[in-house]
Amino acid sequence: MGIYEELQARGLIAQVTNEPEIREMVNTGKATFYIGFDPTADSLHVGHFMALCLMKRLQMAGNRPVVLVGGGTGMVGDPSGRTDMRQMMTPETIQHNCDCFKKQMERFIDFGEGKAIMVNNADWLLKLNYIELLREVTRVIREHGYTVGNIDCTVIAQRPKLAPYIQQMREILAQAMGTELERVSVKATTEEKLGFTGEGLGIAAHAVALIE
Repeated sequence: MGIYEELQARGLIAQVTNEPEIREMVNTGKATFYIGFDPTADSLHVGHFMALCLMKRLQMAGNRPVVLVGGGTGMVGDPSGRTDMRQMMTPETIQHNCDCFKKQMERFIDFGEGKAIMVNNADWLLKLNYIELLREVTRVIREHGYTVGNIDCTVIAQRPKLAPYIQQMREILAQAMGTELERVSVKATTEEKLGFTGEGLGIAAHAVALIE
């Protein structure tokens, strides 16, 4: 029995595409795979145990793990479908939690040369500066003799929980777009469990701006 068949027998494979190719890669130690960890605390907990065991077992079979820590996504709301809002953390706290995760994982996973690697999605997500984009758009609008008037934004999510942040969001948008605070509206709605937002798989946003 190969490692793929072992995982299958233990009920650890729910869905797979191109199964013959995947089976061959995993059983011959040629697969590179990733598992994500959300750095909401400075220690791993029992909920991470299964993922760590799976990583360890696949690595023992010659496959290469990629540990993806959510240093970037950890700066925004919780996407896990929880009914309470995650406490917002500082970048320093998030980085500290990521460092603690790696120290603990090193007891189980080999991070030596050519072995497992750890990547942090903050390395690319935090470079996506939407404020600078909005400022540049506003600059172009003004260069053509127009100004930004009313702004209406709607966030679509199954459990938006935006109330504590709406005022700050309005202030940031008003400043970036060079308009008055009272002309900026931010609200949230749901899709009544329809589509990818209703299933809790992501969020969407619509925005309309009046150009005067």
